[in-house]
Amino acid sequence: MNLIDSVRRMVRTYPGGNEAVALRLDKSPSTLEKELRGAPGFKLGAEDAAEISAMCFDLGTQHARAYANALAARMNCLLVPLP
Repeated sequence: MNLIDSVRRMVRTYPGGNEAVALRLDKSPSTLEKELRGAPGFKLGAEDAAEISAMCFDLGTQHARAYANALAARMNCLLVPLP
């Protein structure tokens, strides 16, 4: 799974979806949607991806670690959660 797909999956499982996440990031839902689909001229930043990860982790959503796992896999590493 690529990095953007992992964040897209997290946003989909966050309560309220794209609209709720965009509000928390102080972005318009259309801007976040364009960033998540890789529209020309729009890029999702690392800080936003990390913030989305933290928001999902705080709520215990199903794919809260998807971005961290995708980043670790891209670096040929394995993410091991601490107890």
